[in-house]
Amino acid sequence: MADGECVATFHTTQEGMRAARMLQEQGVAARLIPVPRWLSADCGIALTFPAADAPQVRAILEDAGIEVNGYHQEPDGSSDPP
Repeated sequence: MADGECVATFHTTQEGMRAARMLQEQGVAARLIPVPRWLSADCGIALTFPAADAPQVRAILEDAGIEVNGYHQEPDGSSDPP
């Protein structure tokens, strides 16, 4: 994961795939990744996207009714995107 990226996690794989499709349709550079080890030892998928797009991502997913488990940044003193 590159610097300046955020990760969204989901309760289900289906929600993660739906979120990725929705964001890509809206022009957000989002991609599916395995859930990073620093977040969970469980298997699953997550969505990574530029931190600068965090407000837009939150709004798009909320408007679409997509349930997000959490928004995260790699540990560096902050746990939530701006």
